[in-house]
Order: sequence, then structure tokens, then C-alpha cells
Amino acid sequence: MWATRATGASRWGRLALGIEMLFLAGAIAWTIPYLIDPDRPFEGILVVLDVVWPLSVAWLIPIAIVVARVRRWPSPGRWAPLVASLLIPVDLIASQADEWPRLIVFATYLSLSYGTLGVLIARDIAPLAHAGRGLPRHDPVPSAGASGVAIR
Repeated sequence: MWATRATGASRWGRLALGIEMLFLAGAIAWTIPYLIDPDRPFEGILVVLDVVWPLSVAWLIPIAIVVARVRRWPSPGRWAPLVASLLIPVDLIASQADEWPRLIVFATYLSLSYGTLGVLIARDIAPLAHAGRGLPRHDPVPSAGASGVAIR
């Protein structure tokens, strides 16, 4: 998203992705101790960091809405982040079922939505970043009749 300016070149677009990066850094910081010791006591900073996982997933919803509205990504790629970001509502609905049906719904939704998003990014969106599209510091708008001149 950052490489293609999927959330736009505005301050809000950059801030939204920056906030997500902070949430993800906290989620990774929470994960590392449990990768080393799965039986680690749930105390101290880990209690504070535990909240960033759901926040990082919930924050994807407004980011995905912005990606869809900005329209830098080709369709259906621009809609895939929104579908994938709805994991929390899907899980809340599925939590009304017993444990196994909930796990099946959760795992299926997670695999299909993020798997599809990954394929679309690799196929349709990554080439935009590699071609340099979406990377200018400002979104140039050509002035009438002035070839190569950009104004804001």
C-alpha cells in the first residue's frame, strides 16, 4: 500500500498507514516472546501489547475504505482489502456457533480473503510499484495545454 500510495498522497493517507505500521510493530513485539516460549506468563508489557492485535485488524477497515475510495489500485484489487479486513465481524458472527464450525468459518474466510488479496497484489498491484506508478511525492495534475508541467 505504501509503495503504490494506495491510500493517496494526502497527509491522512500517509498517517493511516503509519498508524497501522505502529499497530503491526506492537503485534509483532507481542508475538516474538510467545514464539520463543509459548508457555510464557501473560503479564507486564505483554498485557498492554495484547490489545494491538485486534486494533491492527480493526484499523484495516478504515484503511480498506480509503483504498477503495482513492482508486489507485485496479479493481478487484481495490476491494480485496475491504473484504479481508472484515475478518473481525465475520469472526463475531461465527462465534455464535460451536467451536469447530467457528474455526472452520474463521479459517476459511481468513484463507480465502487474504489468499485472494495476496494473489491480486502479486498479479495486479505489485507491477504498479515496480513500474514506479504511484510513487511520486505529489499527485501531478497537468495544466491545460502545458505538456509536462504539473500544478496542484
